[in-house]
This record gives sequence, structure tokens and C-alpha cells, in this order.
Amino acid sequence: MTKGGFFAAGVSAGAALVVLAFAGVVMLMLFAIYAGIAAIIAVLPVMYLESRYNWSITYNSIGFIPAFLLAFVISGGVAFALDLIFKTYFSVPGMIAALEVTHWVAARPVKLIESVPDYYAFALGPTPGTWLRFVGFHIAIVLVFAGVLIRMPAEAELEPDPPMKRNLQLLGLSALAVASSAVTLFPLTTWAMIALRNRTH
Repeated sequence: MTKGGFFAAGVSAGAALVVLAFAGVVMLMLFAIYAGIAAIIAVLPVMYLESRYNWSITYNSIGFIPAFLLAFVISGGVAFALDLIFKTYFSVPGMIAALEVTHWVAARPVKLIESVPDYYAFALGPTPGTWLRFVGFHIAIVLVFAGVLIRMPAEAELEPDPPMKRNLQLLGLSALAVASSAVTLFPLTTWAMIALRNRTH
């Protein structure tokens, strides 16, 4: 290879790395925004529980937002890793990848997913085994989410609560947070990504 060819190859490789790094930063920013919105949504049922019951985990439900944000970021990363390992499409990046899956109609490729129900039909699959995989995936995410919350220090004034009781409360709170995001923000994000894909293709 000539010096000019070597230089051109180096520039091309460097440009590709810059593009990949930029795409990665954009994806991280978008996911951080997603996690922030999910955290706000998840706080709403906490505020409801505070108004109905004698809540003893925190004195201020709004104070859960940073903890929820961190938990959504970490559990979202674990969700993406599980998608890669088990070749599923349940995480946000997995959902975005699923939108590019095609099938052949009249000898031409057509996007398989054209609506939110199409996505769930594809991601969940038709058999009880695939549904169980979906449930197991979310159980794992709830456990990761709870693990993040449990590792955060309790407020000193609330320390008299038995640790086991607090951990069970945080586990239930994690299930509520993950479920609230899964049934609200995730389908809305799927709908928005389908609309964006259709506009750009």
C-alpha cells in the first residue's frame, strides 16, 4: 500500500470511529432523557401511595426522582445486555433494532413492524414459552432496579425500620416503577420511533 493509500485508509477509519462515537453519545443522551421521563412517571404512583398509606421509606416522594433515574439507566443497560445475550427485543435499543426487521411482500422487502401492536406481536412471539421469556426478562429488570435502590443509604430518621421490611418495600416499589414505565412510556416511545422511521424513509 502506498503512503497516500495508507493515509486515506487511516482517515476513513478515523472518520468511522468519530461517527460511531458520536452515535454512541447521541444514544446515551436519548436514553438518559428516556430514563428521566420514566423516573418522573414512576414517582406518580409513589405520590399516590404516600397520600393513601403511612409511607416510611422517604419523607419526600420527589426525592425518588434521582434514585429512579439512576436505577432506570442501570437496569436499562442490563436490559440491553440481556437482549444481546438472548437475542430478544425487549429493551429500548432492542425495540429500535426490531423496527428495522423486514419481510418479503411481492418480491420486495417491507418493514415487519408498522404499529405498536405489531411490535408486541413480534417481540413477545406466539407461544407460551416466549411470553414466559418476556416475564422473566422483566423480573430480572425489577431485581436490578431494586438492587440499585437498596444500595442507596436510608434516611437516618427512618433507620429504625427493619432492613428486611425496607428491602421488601423497595422491591415492591421497583416493580411498580418498572411496570408504570412499561405500560406508558415504552409504548409511547415505540409509537414515536415508528413515526420517526416512517418520516425518514
